[in-house]
Amino acid sequence: MVVIVMVILNKNKTEKGLDFYRFEEMIKPDDRGVDIISERTKNLSKALQLEPLSAMIIELTKKT
Repeated sequence: MVVIVMVILNKNKTEKGLDFYRFEEMIKPDDRGVDIISERTKNLSKALQLEPLSAMIIELTKKT
């Protein structure tokens, strides 16, 4: 198992979506992500909504 940490920042004053298709070489549909601040599991197969002026730290667990 491989663990990767991803830091996501939204410096905009409006909510933004982040599509993970840009990272498809690194993130596969069956990979799981956990927001280490809220400890909630994130579904990486669809866009992630980011609150205005916020940060998110996601720990990705990849199957090898």
